[in-house]
Amino acid sequence: MVGEEGYRALERGDLISAFNEFSLAESSAVNNLEKSRMMINKGALLIAMGKYSLALDELIRAKALLKSTNDQQMLAVACLDIAKALIAIGRAENAESELRCAQGIAGHDDPHVVYVKALIYFYRGRKDELENINEKALQEPYGRLIRVLKLRMKADNGDSVKDYEEALKEAVPLTALREALGLL
Repeated sequence: MVGEEGYRALERGDLISAFNEFSLAESSAVNNLEKSRMMINKGALLIAMGKYSLALDELIRAKALLKSTNDQQMLAVACLDIAKALIAIGRAENAESELRCAQGIAGHDDPHVVYVKALIYFYRGRKDELENINEKALQEPYGRLIRVLKLRMKADNGDSVKDYEEALKEAVPLTALREALGLL
């Protein structure tokens, strides 16, 4: 499998080695689909490492490459990861167009789509809309991640910080790290 060493490094929690392995896999990829998959993984890792502008560049390149492949599911993931990078650099309003792109492909009820929508609501201060998301109906880790966002927003408004801190500790179990980061 293309990028196998990167996935192994990720399972060990070694994000830098995973990034390097995905870079190697990208350079030896035999088609645009494999290449874009590795680019998306690198972009997601860059987001996880706090290198948002670099992530955005990588993900935009992946999205452009995906337009030649006809893999709509990967295009949806690229759009969602671009939205997360935009949110992280303070451009949550721009992330909404990427969210709409992903919704058009994956649907409004897709857990990753709902999570990114929750991120946008959180960072744009749209408390009522965030509260209206039913995180209990979502598969994990998305339900827990949205719960953390809701509790954080409440804590920012003077409610209990303890609930937020406890929820944060349980938010992303290691086994769900790959999916939560947006890796393919």
